Amino acid sequence: MGTKQSPLLVGGGQAHGPRNTRNWKRKVNKKVWALGMKVALSDKIRSGELVAIPASHLDIPRTNKLSRQLSNLGLLDRTLFVSSDITLHLASRNIPTIDTLTPEEVDVYDVLRAKKVVVDVQALNSLYHKIQIKAGEIEGSVEEPEEFGFETPALTEQEEQALLEKADFRLKFSAEVLDAMATRKPVVALESTIITHGLPRGDNLSLGRKLEKIIRDNGAIPAHIAVIDGHPLVGLSDKQLEILALDESLNPLKISRRDLAVASALNRSGGTTVAGTICLASAAGIKHFCTGGLGGVHRGAERTWDVSADLTELGRSPVNVICAGAKSILDTSLTLEYLETQGVTVATVGETNDFPAFYSPKSGYYSPYNLTPVEAARVSLASDGLSSGALFCCPIPAEYAEEGARIQSSVDQAIKESQEAGIAGKETTPWLLARVAELTKGSSIKSNLALIENNAKISADIAVAYNQLQKGQEPEQKVYPMGHMKKPDATKSEVGKPPVRQPPQQVQEEKQTDIPADVMIIGASALDITSQYKDVVGENPQSTYPGVIKIGLGGVGRNIAEATNRVLRKSPISSMLVTPVGSDEFAETLKSATSKLKMRTDGFINTYHPTPVVNLLLNSDGELREGVSSFEAVEKLTFDEVKKVLTKHKPQLIALDGNLNSSLLADVMAYAEVNNIDTLFEPTSVAKATRILSGSGIPKLTYATPNIFELKALVESKQFGELRETDSYWETLNGLRLFQNFRDQLERNLPKNVLELGLPQMSVMLLPICKNLLVKCGSDGVLAVTRVKRDEFGDWKDIKSDKEASRVVHLPNDGDGVVVQHFKASVAERIVNTTGAGDSFVGALIAAVASRKGLTDSVKLANEAAMLTLGSQDAVSARLNYLSDDLEL
Repeated sequence: MGTKQSPLLVGGGQAHGPRNTRNWKRKVNKKVWALGMKVALSDKIRSGELVAIPASHLDIPRTNKLSRQLSNLGLLDRTLFVSSDITLHLASRNIPTIDTLTPEEVDVYDVLRAKKVVVDVQALNSLYHKIQIKAGEIEGSVEEPEEFGFETPALTEQEEQALLEKADFRLKFSAEVLDAMATRKPVVALESTIITHGLPRGDNLSLGRKLEKIIRDNGAIPAHIAVIDGHPLVGLSDKQLEILALDESLNPLKISRRDLAVASALNRSGGTTVAGTICLASAAGIKHFCTGGLGGVHRGAERTWDVSADLTELGRSPVNVICAGAKSILDTSLTLEYLETQGVTVATVGETNDFPAFYSPKSGYYSPYNLTPVEAARVSLASDGLSSGALFCCPIPAEYAEEGARIQSSVDQAIKESQEAGIAGKETTPWLLARVAELTKGSSIKSNLALIENNAKISADIAVAYNQLQKGQEPEQKVYPMGHMKKPDATKSEVGKPPVRQPPQQVQEEKQTDIPADVMIIGASALDITSQYKDVVGENPQSTYPGVIKIGLGGVGRNIAEATNRVLRKSPISSMLVTPVGSDEFAETLKSATSKLKMRTDGFINTYHPTPVVNLLLNSDGELREGVSSFEAVEKLTFDEVKKVLTKHKPQLIALDGNLNSSLLADVMAYAEVNNIDTLFEPTSVAKATRILSGSGIPKLTYATPNIFELKALVESKQFGELRETDSYWETLNGLRLFQNFRDQLERNLPKNVLELGLPQMSVMLLPICKNLLVKCGSDGVLAVTRVKRDEFGDWKDIKSDKEASRVVHLPNDGDGVVVQHFKASVAERIVNTTGAGDSFVGALIAAVASRKGLTDSVKLANEAAMLTLGSQDAVSARLNYLSDDLEL
């Protein structure tokens, strides 16, 4: 009985002396784990098997492209990626030779088992705080943890230096920029040479602050790029900006690509030129960069070969520069030719394709294209994956154009003087700008400030539109004072020649109403208006107080429809929201906002009732003080109004929101049964969960998605008690043959917390009215309970009960079967908002089952959708768009 190592005696007992002290526990305490991780990482550093990269270093839109990139880098053989980037997780899941884990998931065994370990900057920062490895500093990161309370072997100086070198930890992000990149907000880079070398002290600081304000006011996040004490910074605090602008002892360098290593090695400070900023912006993953003007080919370059590094850098970095064209001291014709040679897209953001000359809106030469900001954003999106950038030129505002002609004569004089004085190289531009300012008595500085402020506004608009396009939203077209952006069609011409206008082509688009809706979500949509006091206020009801008012889209049915639409965005399957609206301004706002999300609006039913609105009043701490809701349109929606839409489209799946009245729910269920249409019911709340049971007879749902409280409300309701007294209910339940063997399997294979709540038992009780019950258990995941008909047993013949998979498969010989499976919740990077996670789960589930995915795959996809929304401030995360790729696998 047993062995010497593991003696076993009947009835218990100890056979061979001392107790067995072996500990087979998989979990260890934090101290031991930290020590083990330090040893594992130290080993990888010594052997050269740890690589750290910026979070944006890999372009990872799809699995096949990622696989090619990793193959080129030699990272396809047992490589472990440690990253919180959900895109990387999704793209790498089907590459068998690599694993991708978050910093919270990675374990010592994972590090030791991998042949190479690749850690992104943010993940390395997280590991640093978990195990106290000194791996550089990221501004805005969390505070260092307390000591573990006992001594552990520290890394040697050589090991620390090796980690720093391997980590490529040269970029230092500000808290604001780090947050923007983590939450996928639009970011605009700004150069700093104009602060350190371009303007007089005082003016330079004012401009830096004003540019940041303009960019923020227009919806983007500014990121001044500079080098301070040898650290390349992406995003500056106001104090750092003051140091660059006002510190007379700083002796700042003018830092291009060639100077970055020197400045870093010698701990110098300075402003980054256009080329230097492009280089660092590319490394940081910032797509758009605003500056005053671009360097180019200098006059007489055929003799001197004086060509700005700005042009070559733009040709090899995927960064789009928004500026007022090439500086007027340059040879514009040769600059355009050189940009063409470098493969750089050149376009004017304006009504014509005149190539601007810094102080003047017209240089006498032409860009190949002229675009609107939205079109420029589309070009940016289409260029993702290219190794080169684009140049978007913004003409100086019209009120400064006349002055620009006078300034140009001063520029010509200054150029002549610089040549006579023998000024060359990187000192040329600062000297010329100062001399031109002197000759024009400061008017050139005013024009300079005006054009770069204009550039900042347009840069933010392009970045915001690009960000919206990435999320699958339709950006808003803006109108500008100069008559910019009137025509939506880009036109092309030869470089240096006048543009040739092409007549617009008429495209006959298929009407929305002619496209059949395969999936129909019937439920509530509403405008959410939230008012929050700015400060603590008194109780005077007859006063107004300063605060913040926000308007957004809400309603369970609408949220589910948005989630479904996002996941199906690349699928031929069409989804439709059927919802009542009034004939008021709120309805127009709701329709317009829905259209911008590329959702159909032909399912909106016009009623005589007001459009549903929820108006909440919050105190200064964000707590609900009071609110008013108007849902009369939803509560009084009739089946006759809905039937017209159902009859026209004949959907394959109908999803119902518990906000609908019980009569409408019963009629839609009856219609679906007659027409053999699958149905899904989302209870919405405990109070409304039982509405589905209020009709005559037993409802026959295909899917239901209650949470734990709604499940309990359904089972304990009076209506369900009446259903349980019917013969048909017990005939169905008894046919499942749920005897002692089934109960034993539940005890053996399901998690203890699920069993203690009685979730499997309550769910099984609902199987006579619902074929697939998916119980949302919050952080405990999802419990799926399915009734399997005998003719479906073949689909489950190779799947067995499994404790590891938390699955019970019960297929009796003389009745229908039951499959019960528990799915763990996907772990969110951070929890920002819990209100829309359930709706996102349901919407993604609908998209998956409509795409004929199996229930297991569908639940896993829906879990990921819920996780993504937990990390978003929106009711439905825009990152659900990324899940559309999973439907194609």
